[in-house]
Amino acid sequence: MSELKPCPFCGSEPKTIVDYDQVGGDHFVISTYVKCPKCGVYKRRSTDMKGASFTDFENVFAQTIFEWNERV
Repeated sequence: MSELKPCPFCGSEPKTIVDYDQVGGDHFVISTYVKCPKCGVYKRRSTDMKGASFTDFENVFAQTIFEWNERV
């Protein structure tokens, strides 16, 4: 996974958060966040992970980090 860049608004070190809900059986909805604890700005990505593997989850999380790092 990529290294997180500082918050684009205040320069603080962001935190990562993962949350998931099991919808049924192998059907999950996963939300990944990168959030600044100082100013509260965040990037969130929710993904339906029906029948997904751990590698799929890593890809979703990597995309969230990529989008955070690309913010101006």
